[in-house]
Amino acid sequence: MKKLLLFVSVLLLSVGVKAQYEKIKEYSTFGLRLDNAIKVNGEKNGDKIAFFAENRSNYPYVVEISFTNLENMEPYTTFKRQLVFPGKHKIVEFKKRNADQGFNYQYQTKYYIGSNKEADRLFPYLIPLKEGTEIIPYKRMANSNTYLVNHFTMQPGDTIYCMRKGRVLATPNMYHNGDRISQKRSIEVMHADGTIMVYENIDLNIELVRQQEVVYPGQPIGLVNQGGFLRVGLYECLDGGMIKSIPFLYIRHDRQAVNFNNSFLETSVKHPIEIKTKELTRREKKRLKSGKLVL
Repeated sequence: MKKLLLFVSVLLLSVGVKAQYEKIKEYSTFGLRLDNAIKVNGEKNGDKIAFFAENRSNYPYVVEISFTNLENMEPYTTFKRQLVFPGKHKIVEFKKRNADQGFNYQYQTKYYIGSNKEADRLFPYLIPLKEGTEIIPYKRMANSNTYLVNHFTMQPGDTIYCMRKGRVLATPNMYHNGDRISQKRSIEVMHADGTIMVYENIDLNIELVRQQEVVYPGQPIGLVNQGGFLRVGLYECLDGGMIKSIPFLYIRHDRQAVNFNNSFLETSVKHPIEIKTKELTRREKKRLKSGKLVL
């Protein structure tokens, strides 16, 4: 009995050594920021004046306007806070209380990248590799027993696939220095719950997606560069413009949603159709059925 117990303990130890995972340092602030991303202006129209916020970034911003003085203007308010997406948006509108008198105002603004939604931490994400591909986690050295979390070994030129439906906020070759979480030239996709998936080590010579494009699970979005591996990370926006890396679930070959662990080793990638269609709108489902949308 003692010999059997010793054999089992050694076996478990060898499995543990085979698949250790190293958590790498994550970003807490944006790697690249756009100067003067938000512009707030008051525009007069007859006896009304409206305040607009123009967002030049691809990322949504929380805009706060504090009114320190309002003369002959209603409704009376001292503070407005709104999530502003790219483009020009009305924040608040006033009208003269007394049409025969003039009006005056003073205000201060504050803005930061943000979201007004809560992250869905149970959402099942596709593995970003071609369906049928064997999953090989990435390690720094060939003879190492330690893999890097959320890193996948790939060949240069291999296709990267979208993990969840979302809108592209950053591409490797943005035409201007826009906001970007990564310190590298990444692809960044914001999902319906406000989380952002960052894909790193992208081939800069071939772009498969555009900024503000809606991308779907299983859609090719880029190619891996000469580094030979892909790194992904999921982030949520915090108050004040900070970001936080959060854990997420991958959909496994047996359709179970789990954190990346030893059970993925020596298995192949599956992209279940029920996961790919999970967030489609009614119109998108009709397009899928008619063959106008391919997943």
